[in-house]
Amino acid sequence: MKNRTDPEQQSRMHILFIAGNPAFRPVVTRFLGECDELNLVDVIPASEKVLAQARNLRPQVILLDLDTSDRSGLETIANLRALLPRAGLIALSLLDAEGYRQAVLAAGANDLILKSNLRADLLPAIRRAAQDGRHGPE
Repeated sequence: MKNRTDPEQQSRMHILFIAGNPAFRPVVTRFLGECDELNLVDVIPASEKVLAQARNLRPQVILLDLDTSDRSGLETIANLRALLPRAGLIALSLLDAEGYRQAVLAAGANDLILKSNLRADLLPAIRRAAQDGRHGPE
């Protein structure tokens, strides 16, 4: 990952990616690496250490792969939202059910992006989530 103290990196949005699927990690990592406005501060597997890493890194936006979380994805979203209320939080999933989307948003995510639409939808969702101040002060 790039050095967060580098002045060039300071102007970029800092992203934390939480994923346990080894096949999916490089897809998202490569996509984020192609975006000059983003700084991927870390990629971590879904585990009990997610909250500690998020607290230490304090990213502007967190991407959470719901399909591989070893904890309840909705619980992880709620815990991350409570820990970092101003961080953007985007869930990534294969599921495209309206009830599921509503549950993800109710848990505290800014957005749910389908993995099948990653290229078209992820960057705009990151931009919106980084700007979304609806969750109040940290």
